[in-house]
Amino acid sequence: AVVSTQSTGRVGFHLHNSISNTHTTEDIVSLMHLSVSSAENVSSTLGGGRVRYTCVDASKKYLVCGASTGSLYFFDRATLTFVQLCAIIKEPITIVKFGPNDNLLAVATKANILYVLELNLGSLKEKDKILFKVNEHKESETTYLLWGVSGDTVFSSDDSGQIVCSTVSRGRITFLGSNPTELIARCDSRVVQLDICNSSPQNVPFLLVSTLTKTSILNIAEKNATMIGKAAREGRFGACYHPFYQSKLFAARPGKRIWLADFSGKVESTLNYKEDFSDEDAVVVSAFIGVVPIAELPNADSANFSKVLPWGQYVISWDEKSLFLLDGEEVEVLEWRADPVLCVDTTA
Repeated sequence: AVVSTQSTGRVGFHLHNSISNTHTTEDIVSLMHLSVSSAENVSSTLGGGRVRYTCVDASKKYLVCGASTGSLYFFDRATLTFVQLCAIIKEPITIVKFGPNDNLLAVATKANILYVLELNLGSLKEKDKILFKVNEHKESETTYLLWGVSGDTVFSSDDSGQIVCSTVSRGRITFLGSNPTELIARCDSRVVQLDICNSSPQNVPFLLVSTLTKTSILNIAEKNATMIGKAAREGRFGACYHPFYQSKLFAARPGKRIWLADFSGKVESTLNYKEDFSDEDAVVVSAFIGVVPIAELPNADSANFSKVLPWGQYVISWDEKSLFLLDGEEVEVLEWRADPVLCVDTTA
């Protein structure tokens, strides 16, 4: 998960699944929180003026910030020192997503064009370059980018419900059928979140697709979808595959609930976390405003789960102002970190 402040374009904090599963959220803050001083180091690279950061992503080695000018600013993840500027895109950037090997980057722009870049960071011989661009989302806002596990495919979605798959091999596009990109699904509404799993019980790769009304399991090869559960819902709720639970899927629901489902779409149980939010003696630990009682937080009742991601044996979820660490076994909110200013989810 990656989060940044909106009003100034400055980076706030970020989380990434490549860190050890044994860390608590206190460790997350110490290892991965961009403190006020370190965030200033990143922000100062812009040099003031009208240029601002619009999105951010992290890999094992690097942090990348997309800017309103179309430029990409790369920093060393451990030290936050500036590494490189990439200025080959000329449109405001909305989403950035590192490929698994750090050398490929998917970039969505305000013009709703998807670029896949070869970065060659630190190389004196090879410069960054655009491998290809995808125009299938040009009529709709790009909402999510997701790389395949091996880094040879990138999936993109938009607010009209389209999902497109593009394939990269050895630095160039390979063809899915007769086209470099392929429309693999048209959903009923805006796509909120995508997740991928190559280890289903039948060893069939699938996409977990969450829209404004439902979450479905999409068989990529056969292009057919199975809805999780039978009850539709409204809102920006996500879902994820959780390797710790092997053949289980987590799908966020309204009312601070999460469905635990199998690969057939059958809901096995409903995890209800609502009671934890009604306990006035419970506390929330915030990276920004310290430890405060839940009762003192504004709009505590309106806090809800949105997108979800695995974190070790736990689940992380977040909305515009909060980040939640959830225990799926004990059905407990382990920690709730609140940001007093509006945050922008830059995973999509």
